[in-house]
Amino acid sequence: MLIVSHDRDFLDRVFTRVDQSIAMIRAQQTVTPDKPFFLYLAHWGVHTPLQASKEDYDALSQIPDHRRRVYAAMIRAVDRSVGRVMAALREQGLADNTIVIFTSDNGGLHVLESPDSPATHNTPFRAGKGYVYEGGLREPLLIRWPDHIRTGSVSDGP
Repeated sequence: MLIVSHDRDFLDRVFTRVDQSIAMIRAQQTVTPDKPFFLYLAHWGVHTPLQASKEDYDALSQIPDHRRRVYAAMIRAVDRSVGRVMAALREQGLADNTIVIFTSDNGGLHVLESPDSPATHNTPFRAGKGYVYEGGLREPLLIRWPDHIRTGSVSDGP
């Protein structure tokens, strides 16, 4: 089902995990090599059922297709939430001493699960989510670790 939420309840539910993660980051008083912390934020933002805030949906009026616009609005919300987490790391002075990994659990959904579900293209790879072909196994992986990984570097290795 594709929904454009007209109230803040949806956003409150979506961003509760983000808010809790930020609270944990702010609770870190002294992080040292012998006293690190670990935070795992499983963000389900771009997942079915597709739901977007009216604000994000309206900001993407240049996308005429409703389904794609809702999906893009969800990506916009995830991007903003990652920005909030990064801002909290900077505020606490932890950004330069923290490894941040952004990834997914599977490739895109290449078949319709319902009439309103999105189908994404994993071209040139075969299949998608739920399959052991490359379309199901390849996913984004971004790693930020200042002084250890050069900004903008790319690895083609498996």
